[in-house]
Amino acid sequence: MSISQHHGVVSSVLNQILSAYIENFNPNQLNVGIWGGDIRLKNLKLKRGALDKFRLPIDVVEGSIGSLVLTVPWTALGSRPLKAAIDNIYLLAIPSSKSKFDPEDDERHKQATKMEKLKNSELLLSSTAGTPGNISTDENFC
Repeated sequence: MSISQHHGVVSSVLNQILSAYIENFNPNQLNVGIWGGDIRLKNLKLKRGALDKFRLPIDVVEGSIGSLVLTVPWTALGSRPLKAAIDNIYLLAIPSSKSKFDPEDDERHKQATKMEKLKNSELLLSSTAGTPGNISTDENFC
């Protein structure tokens, strides 16, 4: 797989993953960043539900990320990790009104989390199917 194909793969995967958390995510900004080396995104607004999957006893009122820099090992994609540096995080949260534990809801959440991890792993593996070398999957990728 050529370097330009890697750019397309990473752009597609990051677009699908980041858009779940970022409200004003612009894939064009991502594409421009990829061609310049590190992927740099600035002034990102968090979605109100960005932290819902972590089941914290808080509700996000608003949040932002000053800058997100992703360092992609283009020559060893699939065998070396992608690194993320986040700077200037602002989060305004209030206590959640839904703080009671529900075992059935907890089980549904666990199942949904497993399915999301599986989906992200399959997306990464299918996107890099032609990449030589071993593909390592990280359980914490999701």
